[in-house]
Amino acid sequence: MRTQIGIVGAGPAGLLLSHLLHLQGIESVVLEARSRKHIEERVRAGVLEQGTVDLLVDSGVGTRLKHEGLIHHGIELRFNRCGHRINLHELTGGKAITIYAQHEVVKDLVAARLEAGGKIIFDASDVSVHGFDGASPASPATIRFRSEGEVEELHCDYIAGCDGARSVVRKAIGADRSRIARELHDGVVQTLFAVAFRLQLHADEVPKALRTTIQQTTAGIREAINDIQAYVHGLEPSLVMLGGLAASLKQLAVEFESSSGMPVTVELEPNAVAALDGVATDIVQIVREALSNVRRHAQARRVCSRAVSEHL
Repeated sequence: MRTQIGIVGAGPAGLLLSHLLHLQGIESVVLEARSRKHIEERVRAGVLEQGTVDLLVDSGVGTRLKHEGLIHHGIELRFNRCGHRINLHELTGGKAITIYAQHEVVKDLVAARLEAGGKIIFDASDVSVHGFDGASPASPATIRFRSEGEVEELHCDYIAGCDGARSVVRKAIGADRSRIARELHDGVVQTLFAVAFRLQLHADEVPKALRTTIQQTTAGIREAINDIQAYVHGLEPSLVMLGGLAASLKQLAVEFESSSGMPVTVELEPNAVAALDGVATDIVQIVREALSNVRRHAQARRVCSRAVSEHL
């Protein structure tokens, strides 16, 4: 199966994106883990701001919204047994909010997409995304999923992750960010460290005229290392944020064991993990560097990573 944009998630975001792409002549396919009945009947709150209402109406899916939506021009705050009216309509130059449940928006968008011949695959399970980093032009971005018991693949130019807080796409991007950070740290940074060390080691052996140049070069390399480490640090928090410190350390162990062949034991006392939670990113970085050093320099046959409260 082939399309231009593969969209994971048939909520308001995914469906509206597919609808807007269609209006621009861009093909898309939407994958949804739930049934059509489920997403159209699951009651969700719906307070739509003016910009959202305008977009739905202007794009041709606001007919029911205009007839059934409840417009509110302001709110009332009550304290000390008194009501205080805040007229949002006047304060914002005529804007208002509209009460129209989210699942009603979904109904309108599903109907619009299907009426226009759009493809929405409901009950898609085991969804996974691949090749979205563009590393190989010969391998397009692919969404793999199971539909009606059969494994299928959707090849596309781009993948849009619109599948909410437990996003399959978000997790895949987080894993890719972790891989990039690891490769930068274990490869580029270590190489630069070695170059700077060798230059510094032999600085006294060269003519005095060149020593200043070597010192400046070494300083430049260290500055580059700091920049890369800052970039790596910015890539890594997502790993910790998604599963916490314990999950991150266990994932590091799994990755190291898979790539090195050395068995890794992780021993984590709950009290120790809780005490280290505030510096979780730093701990993950330290353990990652330690494992990298084990791989490069130690002649170990097994590795044990422990966090115990007696060491704190």
